[in-house]
Amino acid sequence: MRTISRFLLLAALLCLGHWPARAVTLDSSVAVTDPATLQALERGGLSISRLLGPALGLTRDVDNRGLFSVRALTPVRDAVKQQIADEPGNSPDPYVAALARSKDASQKFNPRYIDDDGSTLDLTGVVNRMDRGYLGHTQCGEIRLIYRFHYSVEETPGQRISSRLPLTMSLVFNAKPTEAQARASKDRPSAAGAPCADVAKRWLAAGQKDLAPDQLAAWLRSDEGPLSNAMLNSSQIMRLELNMQVLRLSASTRRDFGGHAEYLLKIFKWDPATSTFQESKMENEIDRKVVLAARNFSSMTSRPRSRS
Repeated sequence: MRTISRFLLLAALLCLGHWPARAVTLDSSVAVTDPATLQALERGGLSISRLLGPALGLTRDVDNRGLFSVRALTPVRDAVKQQIADEPGNSPDPYVAALARSKDASQKFNPRYIDDDGSTLDLTGVVNRMDRGYLGHTQCGEIRLIYRFHYSVEETPGQRISSRLPLTMSLVFNAKPTEAQARASKDRPSAAGAPCADVAKRWLAAGQKDLAPDQLAAWLRSDEGPLSNAMLNSSQIMRLELNMQVLRLSASTRRDFGGHAEYLLKIFKWDPATSTFQESKMENEIDRKVVLAARNFSSMTSRPRSRS
């Protein structure tokens, strides 16, 4: 019995001991999901503010805070705030829409958080989407950098509350610079001439790495990696994709459904002429107004006519 106790104590001490940083690998050469690696990548230049800075002509050193007050993102901010203001009145659910009469805003996303100086966006994923090359608008597909909304606001003087909220933004890049994008980049204009196979080889090589988070992040951003300055920079920005929860009802409020949540999905395409993100339609998005107009027209034309 004493021997077993000593063994358990030794095992516990070994677990608490100091060990070198664990090695991490990519998920099937298509995604970076390890939190420590993502934090290192963000520190190494992949924060949303550092990536947008050159495209926006920002001269100040930004740290993601107050980004929605930047002119390029004001269309995004305005669309989000308008959607929040319209909820739950515009909800397709009659039960939820009826809540609009109560004017209770406690169940909605607080719009004040959007452009609070304490709000920020944290890098939570990098995804290789070379499979999207078949769409034709890019040769080698896309690279998506996924950010999660994080707030730290002062609700009462001297007291701040901090948490993450269900709002994600994907900054989508062309996986390989076009000739025009390469000319706009100051890093390596020759990157535009690289074949898609070169892009794929970089990601395949990344999937074979077995490095500590900081080392893996450094390699991904090196000249040989798929996230180097030459292969991923602000000149390749294509669009911003927004997915956020604008309203949530608890199970105690919506007893017949065990809770209820409504989300806002939006696409904002990058307009280099104005250096702003402009709202656009999603792929395969149904135009509700056109569908309703067609249905109304069909019902009018199909009515039986009275005979004179």
